[in-house]
Amino acid sequence: MLAASPITRQTVGRTFIVAASLLATIGVTQVGVLFWAYAHRPAGPPRTISIAALNGTDGVIPDTDQLDVTDPLQPGEPAPVKPVEPSDSAVAALTPPRPVPLAPRPPTLMEPEQSDLFKETINLGKLLRERSDMSTALTRFREAATMDPKSPEPLYELAVTFEKMTLPDKAAEQWRRIYEMGEAAGAFYTSAEARLHQAKQTTMKDVVPGADPAAAEEEGIAPGKILGLLPVVVQSEDDRTSAKKLALSIPIKARHAASGGPQSLSVRDLTIQVLFYDTVDSKSLVQTTANVSSRWTSAPADWSDSNIETLEVDYQLPLPDAKAAKRDNRKYFGYLIRIYYKGELQAAAGEPEQLVQQFPPEEKLGEDTKKKK
Repeated sequence: MLAASPITRQTVGRTFIVAASLLATIGVTQVGVLFWAYAHRPAGPPRTISIAALNGTDGVIPDTDQLDVTDPLQPGEPAPVKPVEPSDSAVAALTPPRPVPLAPRPPTLMEPEQSDLFKETINLGKLLRERSDMSTALTRFREAATMDPKSPEPLYELAVTFEKMTLPDKAAEQWRRIYEMGEAAGAFYTSAEARLHQAKQTTMKDVVPGADPAAAEEEGIAPGKILGLLPVVVQSEDDRTSAKKLALSIPIKARHAASGGPQSLSVRDLTIQVLFYDTVDSKSLVQTTANVSSRWTSAPADWSDSNIETLEVDYQLPLPDAKAAKRDNRKYFGYLIRIYYKGELQAAAGEPEQLVQQFPPEEKLGEDTKKKK
């Protein structure tokens, strides 16, 4: 049996050298093959890649929609790249939705209440006007109009102030603003309507040759009288707690001193009768038992600032008492208005006409009536 010969260091060294040479030979051969393949590769069209994933289609995109990419190993300048236009579906998928604007929210402004400051400003303006400080009075009334733009009262005071300053055009502008508020302005609307009507009549008289302009100013006042009635405005109000509720605006006009009227009027010498009538069971006509209250639009009423003062009268007929043994079936029928100055009748009006004819006014008041006023 033969014994294995021992491996010497020289043998291992030779083996390592042979293996390294072999590996080097293989590597050189591979590099040579790559260079040979590069030098002898066949010429062909540029390579293309599909962008089907961009537009959601399958397969290869036609040449007109292909993205050309030149082989980076091809010598020379690279071919130009054609822009690709994705389909509408791809654009819709990638484009975020446009924000939808919210509808504008309407302003929820509460109507300003006539606070104590508002009333104080109005009263201060009146006091300044009485002292003939017209400029400062106008400033205060304008401040009040800013506090409550929906209130006709500051506009009324502005108009009256402009009239005292003999600025009819500016006064007419304020009357027109009140008139445009409509019946919501209440008694101020009646005053504005009367002023504008009067201004219109005055203008018409001015353009008629030979006409007397003073006659137009005294429209609504009977000859020989110093007070007159302008058209009365009646407003019906909705009130579930009442069988009927009305508000009357009664404009009372005074004759100018230049036309024979007094220099000043005193309410102590004035008697105003506002009588309401109801029907009972649709048969009897009687004076009302409703709640009646009155007030001047601009107190005190002295016709010094203007020749028209407006009286507001409220009529409120309560609902019939359900617990009463016999219900008083009342319904509103109409009203009568009579104006006396120093006991003498100045003007009268009413509605309906049947009521006026049935109860004609007295030409003079008796002493008892004067004491009761």
